[in-house]
Amino acid sequence: ASIGLDNQHTLVLHDWKSQKLLCRVRTGGDQVFGLCFQDNVTLVSCGHRHLSFWTREESDGGGVSLSSASARFGKTLAGELSVVDVCFAGGGRTIVATNLGHLGVFHLDSNSGTRMLPLGKGSIANAHDGAMNCVETFSNGDGASFLTAGVDGFIKLWKCPMGVSK
Repeated sequence: ASIGLDNQHTLVLHDWKSQKLLCRVRTGGDQVFGLCFQDNVTLVSCGHRHLSFWTREESDGGGVSLSSASARFGKTLAGELSVVDVCFAGGGRTIVATNLGHLGVFHLDSNSGTRMLPLGKGSIANAHDGAMNCVETFSNGDGASFLTAGVDGFIKLWKCPMGVSK
């Protein structure tokens, strides 16, 4: 997958083995900072004031399309939060690094949809003093762990229990 530098930041899905273009879809006018595959069906784009969950769908005729669902950040953060980076942690969580230093957590299921867990109840307010530069998952054998780095000059290690309710 790639994101274009055009006005609509076009997302293009490629089959690199056959060198075919599978589909092309506009992501919108806001700048895109990152694109990350969760699996063969789902990918996430993030950027200036947005986070989108994309699902790959194949038609009976062999065509491919992408549908998207926008993340919901809650009333206090809507329009204020930009997502700088994204990673995937155990238990079906999507973790995002933000321009405000908050660590956003999403658990995509039928109950929460694409809503970020509230700050203090799953997501972490001011995880860094200022914007975050990145978030990256790694496996250490005892559940999901990930690193964050911020403009405050700190790199932080986070341990996340496997149980989604924790």
